[in-house]
Amino acid sequence: MQRIILLVVLFSTLVYGQANFHKTSGIPAGYYDSAAGLTSSALKTALHNIIKGHTRYPYSSSGTDVWDILMDTDEDTANSNNVILLYTGRSQAKNLNASNGNDPDYWNREHVWAKSHGFPNSSDTAYTDVHHLRPADASVNSSRSNKDFDNGGSPQGEAPDTYTDSDSWEPRDAVKGDVARMMFYMATRYENDGDYDLQLQEPIPSSGPHFAKLSVLLQWNKLDPVDHWEQIRNDKIYNNWQHNRNPFIDHPEYADQIWGTQSVKAEPSNHPTNFTATASGQSITLNWTDATGSVLPDNYLIKASSAGFNAISDPVDGVPLDDDTNLADGTGAKNVAYGTETYTFGNLNVSTVYYFKIYSYTNSGSNIDFKTDGVIDTASALTEPGGSQSGSTELFISEYIEGTSNNKYLEIYNGTASTVDLSPYDIQIYYNGSTSAGSTIALTGSIVSGDVFVIANSSANAWTGTPDMTSGSLNFNGNDVVVLRKNSADLDKIGTIGDASNLFQDKTLRRKSSVSAPTTTYNSAEWDELALTYDGLGSHTADSPLPVDLTAFNATWMASMVHLKWITASEVENQGFIIERSIDGGPFVQIASYKNVTALRGRGSSSQSTDYHYTDNPPNPENDIHYRLWEVSYSGQSHLLGETTLVLTEQGGIKPLVPTKTGLIGNYPNPFNPSTLIRYNVAKSGNVQVLIYDLHGRRIKILQNGIKDAGSYSVPWNSRSADGRIMASGIYFVILKTGGFVQSKPILLVK
Repeated sequence: MQRIILLVVLFSTLVYGQANFHKTSGIPAGYYDSAAGLTSSALKTALHNIIKGHTRYPYSSSGTDVWDILMDTDEDTANSNNVILLYTGRSQAKNLNASNGNDPDYWNREHVWAKSHGFPNSSDTAYTDVHHLRPADASVNSSRSNKDFDNGGSPQGEAPDTYTDSDSWEPRDAVKGDVARMMFYMATRYENDGDYDLQLQEPIPSSGPHFAKLSVLLQWNKLDPVDHWEQIRNDKIYNNWQHNRNPFIDHPEYADQIWGTQSVKAEPSNHPTNFTATASGQSITLNWTDATGSVLPDNYLIKASSAGFNAISDPVDGVPLDDDTNLADGTGAKNVAYGTETYTFGNLNVSTVYYFKIYSYTNSGSNIDFKTDGVIDTASALTEPGGSQSGSTELFISEYIEGTSNNKYLEIYNGTASTVDLSPYDIQIYYNGSTSAGSTIALTGSIVSGDVFVIANSSANAWTGTPDMTSGSLNFNGNDVVVLRKNSADLDKIGTIGDASNLFQDKTLRRKSSVSAPTTTYNSAEWDELALTYDGLGSHTADSPLPVDLTAFNATWMASMVHLKWITASEVENQGFIIERSIDGGPFVQIASYKNVTALRGRGSSSQSTDYHYTDNPPNPENDIHYRLWEVSYSGQSHLLGETTLVLTEQGGIKPLVPTKTGLIGNYPNPFNPSTLIRYNVAKSGNVQVLIYDLHGRRIKILQNGIKDAGSYSVPWNSRSADGRIMASGIYFVILKTGGFVQSKPILLVK
């Protein structure tokens, strides 16, 4: 919001008194000679050298201090007993100030460049610099606090024509230029000067020795020109007190010559799209489509984590993030120039799911401006074990307890789709920083899919449950390294071999539910570190990936070949697809798999719609050809996604058989934020209910309850409950009910 400044000179005369009766001494001859002809950073440096080293006075003292100086510099030229208050424009008695009482209408000393932004101590030179200190109404000063300067907000109330919101302050029109020129002075006087490096920036809110908003301050400098009263104040500070001048009062054009040459762009209009992740061995390649809009990004920031999407925090405006392409610790980041639509992370941990978010941003340094609103595009992929594609995740350690005395326990989790024989597996313990294993414990028995296997020290007695195996050799301390191996190769690890740091003494480590694969490099981000407890031992919760959301699967006969096409609205932890075929009612036979056909590899996790194609050359049928499409998740679980049939007609042609089944088709997008469209088919007319439930079985909202004819329908959900509450991130269930038919399908809300 911008208000027009009317009759600034006349208004200033009325408020500040008869300024035209007071002469100004003018700029001393030769004062700015060393800055002549310079621009940009060279001009700023020259001005800094001219105005630095001024005379400093104490903030409060029994002698001359800042109180005394402000009574001179800000004196009402129409009443020498008063000062003019900055934000209200009120003329007030000099003695009605905060050094004489705590009345909220007394005046106190406003740091226009808030002291919390770079110089919090009264001993700091900038703290007492009168060029940016002004008398202000005490309660108005408190309301301003350390807010950045910007247009907009609501009327402040006590200060006429002043507007404010949670993080910005817009002073009245008559002093906007004054404020801007004080801020320009501070950024120049205290540029790389001892302990200071004050900088003006564009993004709000600012922090540390930075202040905003540069573009608005440049605008105010032009809209509110220097007036006579401001010149008088500059002369008084130079002649009577500090003996330096504010160059931007003497030469307002200096501001544009310094900062106007720096092109500061607004936040990007849009995010990039079509963000996908594809694993190949221990590398993951990310692809996306450049963002579009009126403000294009200068760069993209890709943030990575092996602990899940929720572990990736949004970047902060004004705080650049350096490249970190080594993801061994489970986290990383990469800045990529706009116009580049791919990047590959290499040397990743085997059998590990990596999660990625991509952000657009403009500018650099303290002006960097990230787009973090709206839906941030995400992608994920699973690296391959040992360089070959695998259909299932391996066993991993799910809990570790370093209890008192002999109360040592390990829990192994089977997240694969099958029962696992433990004979190839063992546990090794490396003691006190040794690089050689001190004991090896061979495992026996088996673990069924989704179950755990608990190993305990033979003398352990703290846990009330029954271990699956005991061993006197399971005797580790907090500085020992524990390794799960398979066929004598390291598979999963707690600690770092050779490191004797006592990290885990008297602790319980519990693997996060988002982890779905082992890693040979210990990553603390994959674990919840707890005070010693035995309560969770004997069970493990793992996040269940959502199946692929299939929106279409059909077959077309083309010159003795069958062209299969399917469309996914979204995918979560999808390794790829398997296609089966049945000829003339015979058994189904697998004809293609993601393991050997690149076109059938999934997109990992993606909220973008994707088209897939496969061409089959079947034997000539007598009656029909039937196809089935399966999806395989990162955990190795298979889901039947769709079926389609080609039928031989009386004329010898082939036509598709239209499915007429009732059921949920899926939702798009998925994952979603904040809304998604839920689609379903009804084969028979009747009352239809579509309901949303949470993981605890509580009904959140009824989306549909009424009669529907046979057909295809969709209904939106905006992630709100029946009473209007915005629901938290997580898995929810869509329930379709009609007649005796009931079907549920998980959906994922991600914020």
